[in-house]
Amino acid sequence: ENSLEVEQKLDALGFLEEPDEAVAASAPDDVQVLDFSTIECYPGGLTENLRMEFKGEDVFEGNIGYGMFDEFDYKTVANCSVAIFGMGAFGVENVRTCLEHAASKVTIICRRKNIAIPRVVDWFINQSLYPPTAAMVLDAMKPMYNFLDADVWTFYAVQASADRSVATIRQKSRFGIGDSWKFLREIFRLLLWVIIPTHSLV
Repeated sequence: ENSLEVEQKLDALGFLEEPDEAVAASAPDDVQVLDFSTIECYPGGLTENLRMEFKGEDVFEGNIGYGMFDEFDYKTVANCSVAIFGMGAFGVENVRTCLEHAASKVTIICRRKNIAIPRVVDWFINQSLYPPTAAMVLDAMKPMYNFLDADVWTFYAVQASADRSVATIRQKSRFGIGDSWKFLREIFRLLLWVIIPTHSLV
């Protein structure tokens, strides 16, 4: 492929100066010269998900799949009970997706409960000029967790002072974002948790 390297110069404020018309004019016919103020690259993450084989998969007659990379056909969950292993961000997202596709019930099977952030708290964090403290974030989540009769300050990821004025959140997984899973469990009884030690699953 043809490429054209154009030396760009910045003005005193850090903005690109006008491109050299002579250089642009000398570009080959199949090369297009464009001006951009920024260029961003999003290579993505979580490119290799953890794959595990559980006891009994060879005799299980239901569908087994990974809820990412379009590997699973969600149409197959209609009117079925679904088990999701893990409570990371993808696990929380797949609860919503399965119920949107008419699953009758979803059970999350995990080692421990992770914190999922209510949507309004996510907005609060993202719109803040300065990052809110972990204590402020935890307090902001309390109204939603009250629907579950759960104290988010007691989750394994939270390390806090006795008076809860200072806190640190150290969670092994990314935060799932959304409100639906909380309401679904408390109001509609469509979501359950099962906490199982890791060694019992493999």
